[in-house]
Amino acid sequence: MKTTIRLLSFTHEPRLTLYAIWQASRTEEPIPPLWDLQTEYFRDPIFQKEVDNLVASLIDSGLPCLEAIHCTFLLENVPVSLREQMVRHRIGHNFGDRIGADIIPDLTNSSWWSQGFRILDCSTFSDDNRFFIPETIAREHRVHYKRFMNTIQEFYKQLVASGVPLEDARQVLPFATQHRLSWTTNLISLKHLLAHRGCWIVQLGMWKPIILGMVNLLAEHIHPNIRKWVAPPCVKNGVYDHCIYGIENARRINGEDPFPPCSLYLSREAPEAVRVNSPKWLIGANEEGISWSGPPDQMERYKEMQKEFSDLWGFSATKGP
Repeated sequence: MKTTIRLLSFTHEPRLTLYAIWQASRTEEPIPPLWDLQTEYFRDPIFQKEVDNLVASLIDSGLPCLEAIHCTFLLENVPVSLREQMVRHRIGHNFGDRIGADIIPDLTNSSWWSQGFRILDCSTFSDDNRFFIPETIAREHRVHYKRFMNTIQEFYKQLVASGVPLEDARQVLPFATQHRLSWTTNLISLKHLLAHRGCWIVQLGMWKPIILGMVNLLAEHIHPNIRKWVAPPCVKNGVYDHCIYGIENARRINGEDPFPPCSLYLSREAPEAVRVNSPKWLIGANEEGISWSGPPDQMERYKEMQKEFSDLWGFSATKGP
């Protein structure tokens, strides 16, 4: 089923809260109560513009005062595999080149509460299509994928029918099984997450509805400048900086990883890729810069990803901002 996201709650009057916090740090004048600021905001267009401009500036700068704005989301139809990626953001370890975890700033202000399979009966999860199918699964394999989910469902039902408790029967459920998850965090943490997860290398397939859902909701309820946060980590302040996943891209260029390399990385950091030529990967130059071609199925995915990320970022996934 399609993953959806809803904003359950957020800090009351977030714009005026940020305005009050900022003014308190910049002046010794008394700070009016929030309800007085609210009255002035709706009564005085000049003050309203002042507040909106300040909040836009604070959002663009990413100053720590954004930690004061908290929000709680309800995520529906989230695969267990995505939940596992989310909680990894609370760990700060790295093991080698390919395994690691990210750190969200101010972890005490980021928490999750998950619907538990210990008490959730999943006897119809396959019938209800409550499982995730990765985009990389070829169409001809999806029938077998669904059939395998049916097999797991039937075995799960047999276990429950034989008297096995749900909390034990759940051990056979796949990572693809979907459930409900609530997420409470602050704006600084979200900015960090959205920047890192809006990257070509990480799994956009699962994260895309979460990223777009969060950004659209916060842009509507807090400030439209939050939309600017959806950018790859290699782009800072609207300018390309460097790829933090260069090792992963190098593996893909050399054929050690069976997925397409980032087109933005190719055009900005891999001019030497012009000289790379292997049975699986052929990289060269054309009038637009660096080009990549590979097996038909990978080439189709590469073109799909270029469009997906161009739409997500708001600029060309090949040429950059």
